[in-house]
Amino acid sequence: MRLLFDIYHEQVQEGNVITTLTEAADIVSVFHVADNPGRHDPGTGEINYHNVYKAIQKTGYAGYVAMEYLPLGDPIGSLTKALYDFRSALPS
Repeated sequence: MRLLFDIYHEQVQEGNVITTLTEAADIVSVFHVADNPGRHDPGTGEINYHNVYKAIQKTGYAGYVAMEYLPLGDPIGSLTKALYDFRSALPS
């Protein structure tokens, strides 16, 4: 059995997302991405997703990262930006 780690809910309920995801990464099969408040596009709220993505990568995690948020604007443009920001946070 593995966990779904919902970054948005972790921030709302506990905070300290990076510490918690670092401790849990070895039992996570998927991370869900959404910003707080409002479960909107990553980068529109209080979560520093650049640092979150880097922290996930540092754990050696090789599973899925799912964009599970409510776009504030055009859904295609929003997803394109979210994926660009995700890839930009990781080393080439």
